[in-house]
Amino acid sequence: MAVASLIAITFLLVFLQMILYQKKSLQGIEYERTIKDRAVFAGENTEMTEVIANKKLLPLPWIRLESKMDKSLVFKSQKNLSIVGEAYHRSLFTLAPYQKIKRRHQIHCVKRGFYQLKTVTMTSGDLFGFVQVFETLHIKCNLVVYPQLVELKDLPLPSKSFQGDTIVRRWIMEDPFINAGVRKYAHGDTFKNVNWKASARTGDLQVNKKDYTANYHLLIYINFDQNYMNWSRVNYEQQMEKAISYAATLATYTINHGIETGFGGNSFALEFSGDFNGFRKPIRLAARTGRPHLHHLYETLAKAQLATSISFAQFLQEDVDRRQKGKDIIILTEQLDSDAKNKIESLQRLGNSVKVMWLDGANQPKQAQA
Repeated sequence: MAVASLIAITFLLVFLQMILYQKKSLQGIEYERTIKDRAVFAGENTEMTEVIANKKLLPLPWIRLESKMDKSLVFKSQKNLSIVGEAYHRSLFTLAPYQKIKRRHQIHCVKRGFYQLKTVTMTSGDLFGFVQVFETLHIKCNLVVYPQLVELKDLPLPSKSFQGDTIVRRWIMEDPFINAGVRKYAHGDTFKNVNWKASARTGDLQVNKKDYTANYHLLIYINFDQNYMNWSRVNYEQQMEKAISYAATLATYTINHGIETGFGGNSFALEFSGDFNGFRKPIRLAARTGRPHLHHLYETLAKAQLATSISFAQFLQEDVDRRQKGKDIIILTEQLDSDAKNKIESLQRLGNSVKVMWLDGANQPKQAQA
């Protein structure tokens, strides 16, 4: 009888603790997740902190926190932490009554992007594992990873651009619409600038001397169109990531030298896409200077999606329709179709300077360059 009573009492206690933990295990649990840095560059490290507190008398023999993480956020291995399938982050805790635990995780940010860590699932149960209860918490914990910067010398810059005295504190270039007299012909001058009347009068070949303006602004454009002649998703992503890094590097240099710089592309960015009938707006940032503008540009590049909102020709047509003029435009692209080339010529006729930076570094046909 004593043995039978002991067994019955044991079963009763197990049953009671099952009911208790089923109802109370996740009550009074507070959880907080923060990331040390709001934004970092690709290739840098940051730290994620988890704080969990048990605000009740009932101890928890185990509680598991699980959330989905992008595989581009690489966690350094540590005790009570596991990564499942390079996508799920799991932390295991044991909490005494009224205990608070803080745990820090080191993260290596492999790739630029906008990472939204929206939810975490808590699972707990009784001492013997007969009961498991779970709850999904909605949290706001975001991380912006800026594009990786490269050396300026590694950019496939257009010839005779960004060299010597071309880069100054202000973006200064010859204005084709302002004449400031004549001068002697020099090697490299084009015959369309020859002043034939002055040449006849002096007996020497004379060319029109152009004035200079500091009113031009630099616009960096990325063509996100897919090259269907030689397309693969892997190659497309590699080329676009390269273009984004090049754009960030170039903007860093020009803005740090006081050059008003803007950015645009026929992609779309998270949090910047339109809401009207699902239409995704192309990216456009006006040309400005200053560190806040540079970091806004970094963030926009981090959030840019590898997809198109409109064709690149349509993107350029918007500039033509606005009669945009007086801009220096650098286009980062793998290819240009005939329609886009026509739009470039239209922008040039409006008084813009357009240069093409070919992503593959190959010698492209001259007629394709602006």
